Order: sequence, then structure tokens, then C-alpha cells
Amino acid sequence: MADPKISQLIKLPPRSNVVGYIGQAYTNAFNTTMLLSKDTNREFQSHCVFIDDSPDPDAVQCSRTAQYSGVWDSASNTCLVNPRAVKDHWTWVTRVGKSITGVGGLKTETLGLVIVPLKTQYNSSVQFVCSTVITFHTRIDFMFGLDYIHCSKAVLDLANWRVYIPNPLSTIRLDNLSKIRARLAAEPIHILSLCGGIEPCYAMALNLGFRIKTYLSSERSQVARQVAHALYPDIHYLEPHDFMLITK
Repeated sequence: MADPKISQLIKLPPRSNVVGYIGQAYTNAFNTTMLLSKDTNREFQSHCVFIDDSPDPDAVQCSRTAQYSGVWDSASNTCLVNPRAVKDHWTWVTRVGKSITGVGGLKTETLGLVIVPLKTQYNSSVQFVCSTVITFHTRIDFMFGLDYIHCSKAVLDLANWRVYIPNPLSTIRLDNLSKIRARLAAEPIHILSLCGGIEPCYAMALNLGFRIKTYLSSERSQVARQVAHALYPDIHYLEPHDFMLITK
């Protein structure tokens, strides 16, 4: 179901009036067909990117990560990273900035090129992505551009709110940027999982912007518990492991 808050959609005039509509009332057409600036954040499809948050250059990169909002844009020739997500001890290709021209002729100064250690999802492998350091949006921290999309052979399936990446094999679930940002700003949550198996919902919650304070699980299978514990060491398992036997 479409977001009821999204009231401004692209509207086409009657077919017989198309020529006159475009030729004689261009300004009005532009104002009535474009999304209002206050609504644009609701239109972006986003997910959490896990960017290196290691404290110093001697630490293993991505041994500690922080959640940031990420989007995909095939209209950007390169990946972009917001300066607030950048660590000074990362490897910099250059710290020499330059002026780049974006949509509408808007010029923005960059701060250089840096190699960003990141994971596209919580459980994915660490990648090192060359990115332009630039303040390009107040609510977006990282943008996967055309270079990354081509190199990873990513398929953007925005109609189904998914990004498919064959190498490394993964499916990224998308949500509205406004929701991702709201979750990132909220207090960490407590989760109780019953019969969670290897607990895939743990990673899914993190990928969609939730921050987890406590994760309690009741799972009868010892094998499933071992696998889940290897993936998420901070899971707390309830005893007895069969929740049907829990009486208080």
C-alpha cells in the first residue's frame, strides 16, 4: 500500500493537451509534477550501511561498525560518503578537493577521495570502496554510485524494494529513508524471539535501522543456537530452551 503521506505524484495532462501543456505552461507543469522538497525524503529507498567505526589505524577495519543510511543511485558516477561518516585514519587517495557540478548545475566542493571500509549488510563481507567525500544530502550518509553498481553487477529492483548483488551473493531489503532515519535516531530496542532458529531477524532488524540493546531468544534446537551464537555473540538464550516449558 502506498504511503498515504505521499500526496504529490507525477501527473500527466490529457493526451490532447500534451503539446500545449508543455509548450505554453512549462513553469506550471514543473511545479505540479515535481515532488515538493519537503516530501523527497519519503521517496528515497534506503537501508543501513555498516561503516568502519574502529578507533585507530591499528585496529582491524570493520571489527567495529556503525549504522549509517545508504541509498543507490545510477545517476551518480561515483560513490559518495558524507564527511560525518569518515574516519581520519582511513586510507585517503587524495585530500585535494574540487568542485563538481550536479543536477541543475549546482556546484559543490568535495573534500577528496577516501577508501571506505564497509559492509553493505550486517552479515556481508568487508569491502573497501573508493568514495568521494562530500556533503551531498543532510539525511543520506552513503550513496552507492554507478561505478559500484557495475563492479558488483547489482540489480536495482526498486518496485519490489530490493537490491540484488550476485558477487558477493546477497539481497538487500529497502525501506523509506524517513523510516530508516527515524529508527537510527530512536533508542535501542529489546527483542524477544521465540523459535527463531538461526535468528535471521536479528540481522534484518539491524539492516533496516533498528539498534538492538537486548536480544532474548528461546530456541529448542542446539544446532540452531550454535549457528546463531556464532553469527550474533550477544544473543541471550532463555532456559529452558523450549519456551513451552517456561512457566514464569
